This record gives sequence, C-alpha cells and structure tokens, in this order.
Amino acid sequence: MTGVTPRSARLPDVNAGEQARLRIKTTSGDSAPVAARIGIEYSKRVLAHQQSSRKVGNKGELSVDVAQAAPRCGSRSPLFVAAEVHMRKRRFGDAEIVNAPKPLCDRCKPVVVRWYHEPTGQIDFEVLGRFRLVEGVCPARKR
Repeated sequence: MTGVTPRSARLPDVNAGEQARLRIKTTSGDSAPVAARIGIEYSKRVLAHQQSSRKVGNKGELSVDVAQAAPRCGSRSPLFVAAEVHMRKRRFGDAEIVNAPKPLCDRCKPVVVRWYHEPTGQIDFEVLGRFRLVEGVCPARKR
C-alpha cells in the first residue's frame, strides 16, 4: 500500500495468547492479515510477611491465597503468574515454596511456604507475587 502512513493500535490483553492476527475492515474490504504482538503488563506485590526469632527455634507453614475474580467487561484484573520468597533476614533458617498454582489459573490454589529456624536463629521473609493484568471480555464484542 503506497502512500499509507503506519498507525499504532492498542491491543487489550484478554489472556488469549501473546500473538494476534489483525485485519483492517473498511468500506472497500478487508486488508491482508498482519501479525501483531500483544503488550503484556505485569505487576508485583507483597502477598505476605513472616518473621520469627524465638530463642528455642521455630517452624511453620504459611498459606497465601492468590485467587482473583475474573475481570468483568470494561475492567482489568490481575491473574497469578508466579510467587517467590524474598529473604529480609536469615540466621540458621530457611523458607521455600512447597506448593504453587499453575500460572494464569482461574481457580488458583494457595501458595504454600514452609519455613524454619534453629535455636539462636531468626527468619524474616516476604512472599512476593507476580500478576498479569488482564482485561475482561465484553460479550457484545466477541466475534
């Protein structure tokens, strides 16, 4: 197409993949399909915080709910992607994720973190969650 200036368009992330095939509809017909990449936006936040410094040692399990409601038409909602343990302080102890849901789950199970510290030890950690911001699909706009 000669004499046509390329334009940009914002493609909403509706959690249907990272690639799209676009066509431009005009009164004179449709254009050839063009490959496009969906812009994916992530957010990261602290889901839980745990600390312990009992002189006799300590251990435990921390369960963190990461389930989110599906986004409604015209709104955005975070979908769980991953979790990680961020140590703030540690002496003779550790914490690890022993169970995590699959990324982009719609009915997510909780993230489970098991932790401990020995006598004279201490532990202070955060559970960080990474989420993908997804837009709700409007039924009237489905094709």
